[in-house]
Parts: sequence; C-alpha cells; structure tokens
Amino acid sequence: MDTAIQEVKNYSDLELKPKILLVEDDIICQFVQKRILESYGYQVDIAGTGAQALLMFGDHYVGVVLDVDLPDMKGFQVSKTIRERETHKHTPIIGVTSHGDEIRAECLAAGYDEVTSKPANTVKLGNILQQFLPNGRL
Repeated sequence: MDTAIQEVKNYSDLELKPKILLVEDDIICQFVQKRILESYGYQVDIAGTGAQALLMFGDHYVGVVLDVDLPDMKGFQVSKTIRERETHKHTPIIGVTSHGDEIRAECLAAGYDEVTSKPANTVKLGNILQQFLPNGRL
C-alpha cells in the first residue's frame, strides 16, 4: 500500500478513538499510563502541569486522568476548575495518586469521579475506565 494512503488511514483511525487528557508530571508514569490507556483503545494527550492541563482541556476529551500532586498546583485545583468550566457535559476525572486511600474523600469532594493508586494497575484502571468512560476497546 502506498505510504501516503497508509498515513491517511492511520490518521483517520486515530481520530475515531475517544480522547483522554492525561495530566502527569513524572515522565515514567506518563509513559506507563499512556500505554495502559492506549491498550484500552484511547487516544492520549499529555499535560505535564496543572496549568498546561487547564489550557488543553475542552469538550473533545471524554475523560481526564489526573495526578493529585503536580509541580505547579494540586490536582484538586485542576479538578475544581474543570468542574467550574463545564457547561453541558460532565467529564469524568480519574485521580491517580501515590498517597493511597487516605486522600480519596478529599479527591471526590474536589470533583474527581474515582481515585486509584500509583503505580497504575492495568486491570484496576481498566475497570475504572469501563465504569466511567465511553468505550475505547473495552
């Protein structure tokens, strides 16, 4: 197949996948979480800071996977701002944290829909995705 045609085919396949915004500052966690999300059929955009996430966020995302601890602001601030900006669509926000369950209530109060621990567990994250987000390939 002609490479130009193949590139167009690949591009159109990419556009059909539901899009998730991954907000994570750690490069290794970005890599691991992006791979997990892609394995479930999602297209993933990455923001490394809360400010970058807020600039990128929009209705074109079916969900947000949001680290609780970011270098410029807490994930709580990001989730609250996203909730304030929403007009007609609730965007699921899945928190990832190294703190464990002790901050779960605080995350939910700040607008997160669910929280899971780092390092990301493929099966657990997959179950959460299935519960809250439109199917990629679940």
